[in-house]
Amino acid sequence: MWNRESDQAIQAYKDFGIFFPMMEEAAYAQLQVAMTHYKQMEKPDRDRTHVRAAEEEFQVFLSKYPNDKLASKAEQHLREVQECWQRVTSALATTIS
Repeated sequence: MWNRESDQAIQAYKDFGIFFPMMEEAAYAQLQVAMTHYKQMEKPDRDRTHVRAAEEEFQVFLSKYPNDKLASKAEQHLREVQECWQRVTSALATTIS
């Protein structure tokens, strides 16, 4: 369930990345932004807001920190998010047809 604490956590992680972009922990902070959305993803036939946000934040992580030790984890989760997004678009296409 999305709540105010989730918003605050995301903002705190993003702020850390802005104020301390060269610290090793900045990569971890960006991954936590993505993971917060990832953990909030609903079933494919529901609200897709977090699916899109998770995809975007994992892509940001991989573009900023492609060689980080956490990159493989981000890549794995990005694939899972993209598979979820494919199920969403397939379900929508079926519903519209």
